[in-house]
Amino acid sequence: TTPGMIRQLAVANIAGGVVAWAMLVLMWGRFEPEGRWLLSAGADAFILLGVLELFALQRTPSDA
Repeated sequence: TTPGMIRQLAVANIAGGVVAWAMLVLMWGRFEPEGRWLLSAGADAFILLGVLELFALQRTPSDA
């Protein structure tokens, strides 16, 4: 797997988390409390995964 591919995946994960949060904020009243919790946890997980992928890219040798 190339670093460029991982970087694209990381950006997509972060963008997906941000979109999920935006959807949650814009439609807050339409979700039950359980749905709010589930969507916010999922969005946070995507953002965290993307950040961890970017962090892992920083720590890998550049010649790999």
